[in-house]
Amino acid sequence: MTFQPSFRWIFDAVAPEYEAKIIPAFSQMAENFVEWIAPQPTDLAVDIGTGTGIVPRIIAPQVANVIGIDFIWRMLQVAKTVSHEKQLSNTYFV
Repeated sequence: MTFQPSFRWIFDAVAPEYEAKIIPAFSQMAENFVEWIAPQPTDLAVDIGTGTGIVPRIIAPQVANVIGIDFIWRMLQVAKTVSHEKQLSNTYFV
């Protein structure tokens, strides 16, 4: 299954609201997930389908580097902005 370009505008349109309204509902689940995987300081973490980057932001202080991957440019822009605001220099989004 492939996503048609018409799907992308929906995610692009909701990226800022997604971060503000949806992420708070998922943050505890993301924190539990990170705790469950027990990251190590030398790990490179990769989050595929990162959206606005909640998992990379949670895991960043515990690992060497984090790469968040998503196909929605605006979600990645939000992820980069928030990570920069939180001074997480080991997060990368593509």
